[in-house]
Amino acid sequence: FEFPAAGGVLIRQEAFPFRAVQLSLALMAADDFGGSFVYLVLTCGFSLLFAIYNAWLIYKNGLRFFTYFWSNVDLLSLVVCAWMLLLKIQIFQVADTLPNLTPEAISDPEMFYPVGFLVPNMELVMGLQALLGLITWLRVMKYLTLSRTFLPFVRVFERCFIALIKYSALLSVSLFGFAVAIYIGFGTEAGIYNSIWSTFVAVATAPAGGVDLGPVIDKNNSLVAPIILFSYIIVVVLLVLTTFNAIQIDSYSVTTYELLTLKRHKAPGSGGDPTIIFIWTYLNALKGVKLVGKETNEDIGGPEDQIIALSSLPEPVAAKYYYVRRKMERMKERALGKIEDQKKQKLIEAGIGLENLDLDEAKQRRKSTNSALALQDQADLEDLEDLEEEEKMPTSQEMAGIMVNRVQLQRMLDEDPKLAEICSSNKAVDVVRRFRVDQTGDDPFEVVARLQASVASKLAEIEGFGTDLSFDEVETLRVMSQELHSALTESQKEWRAELLSVLQLASLLSTALIDLTKKIEQVQLNHTELAIRAAP
Repeated sequence: FEFPAAGGVLIRQEAFPFRAVQLSLALMAADDFGGSFVYLVLTCGFSLLFAIYNAWLIYKNGLRFFTYFWSNVDLLSLVVCAWMLLLKIQIFQVADTLPNLTPEAISDPEMFYPVGFLVPNMELVMGLQALLGLITWLRVMKYLTLSRTFLPFVRVFERCFIALIKYSALLSVSLFGFAVAIYIGFGTEAGIYNSIWSTFVAVATAPAGGVDLGPVIDKNNSLVAPIILFSYIIVVVLLVLTTFNAIQIDSYSVTTYELLTLKRHKAPGSGGDPTIIFIWTYLNALKGVKLVGKETNEDIGGPEDQIIALSSLPEPVAAKYYYVRRKMERMKERALGKIEDQKKQKLIEAGIGLENLDLDEAKQRRKSTNSALALQDQADLEDLEDLEEEEKMPTSQEMAGIMVNRVQLQRMLDEDPKLAEICSSNKAVDVVRRFRVDQTGDDPFEVVARLQASVASKLAEIEGFGTDLSFDEVETLRVMSQELHSALTESQKEWRAELLSVLQLASLLSTALIDLTKKIEQVQLNHTELAIRAAP
C-alpha cells in the first residue's frame, strides 16, 4: 500500500511467480535434470558450436559476411542468447550468496525471501527468451530458400524487411512528433496519455483501431485538436501507410523479375531443386563417389581466371595440351568410325541397303576387322603418329581460337610434374594469372605509353612531397637504352647507304639493258637488210 500526497491509501499488489530451479543450477540438476537442466546444457552447447561456425564464416568471408541478411539475423540471435546466459549466470551467483535462498531454506513458508532485486533480471531473462524464440522461428525461413516453392517469398521478405526498417526510422520521427503534440496539449494523469511513451504507442497503433481518442476530441472550443488529427490522417494514414504498401509491391515485383531473369539465363541442365541435389550428392559421398571437388576458393579463383588462350601458355604446355586434344579427337573419330562400320555390317548381314553400299569397301573393312594382324599394324602406326605428334609444336594457326579451361590445365599439372616445374607453380589459377594476355584489343604501344605516363606522374607526385628518388638500376637502364638507340640509328644509316648503292647499281644496270636492247634491235634490222640483199 502507499500513502499519496493528496491523502488516502492506495493498495497495490505485484506478484512475480517463478520456479525455484531458476535460482540455482545445482537445484536444477537435482530436481529437474531431464527437463530444464538438459535443455540449458544443450542450448549452451549448440549456441557455442553455432558461434564457432559463424566466427569461421567471418574469417573466410570477411566483410562480405555482413552483406547477407540472414547472417546478421544469426549474429543477433547469438547476441541475445549470450546476453540471456550472462544474466542467468549473474542470477545464480547472487542467489548463491543469500542464505535464505538455499535449497534447504527456500521450502520453508515462514522464511523471508529477498528476491526483489533479482526480479528485474529474471523478468529481463524471460523477455530475452521470448525474443530469442521469435528470432529462432524467423530463421526457419533462411532454410526455406532451399525449396524453389518458397524461395521467391523469402527473398521478398528479406528485401521488404530491410526497406521497411529504413522507412520505419522516418515514420518513428513523425509519430514521435504527433505523440509530443498530443501529450503536451491533451495529456491526462491516468489512461494511455499519461506519459510520452504510452502516447507514442497509442499514436503508432491508432491506424489499426482500438485507441480511444476521446481525451483529444472532447476538448471544447479547441482549434488545435482538429488540426493535429487532420494532419495525422494526412501524414500517417494517407501517406505513410500507402508508402508501406508501395514498398511491399515494389519489393515483390523486383524480386520476382530478378528470379525470372536468372532462371531465363541459366544454362541448359543447370536447374534442379537444391535440396534434392544436396541429398543426391551426400548419398553418393557416402558410397565413396565424390561429385564435387575439394578445391578452395583461392585455388578456384575468379570468373576471369577460368580460361586462357592456348597461344599464351608456354610451348611445352601448349604442345602437351594440343597433343592430348588431338589424341582424344582421333579416339572419338575411331570410335564413331567403328560404330558406323558396325551399322553397315549389320545392314549387309540383314541384306538391307546393299545398293547404297560399296561392296568392295565393305569386304575390305570386314577383312580388316577380322584380321588381328592388321589391327596390330594399325595400332603400331597410330602409336608412331602419336609419338611424332607429341614432339611436334602446333603452329599459331592451329592454336588460334583454342581456349584452355582451368580444370584441364590443373589436371595436366597434376599428371606431369615437369609442366609444373616449367610453369613454376602447381596451381592452374596461378599459371592463368601469370601467362594471361589482355584481350581487350587495345594497341600494346598505347597501353605501355599510358603505363609509363602513369608511373611518371606518380613519381613526380612523390617527389613533390620532398622525397628525392635515386635508382641506380634506372640509370643503368637509361644508359643501355641510349646505347641501343645509337646502335639502331647507326644500323639504319648503314642500311640506307647500302640500299642507295643498290638502287644506283640497279639504275645503271637498267640503262645498260636499254642500250643492249637497242643494239640488238639494230643488229636484227641489219641482218634483215643483208638477207634481203643476198637473196637472188
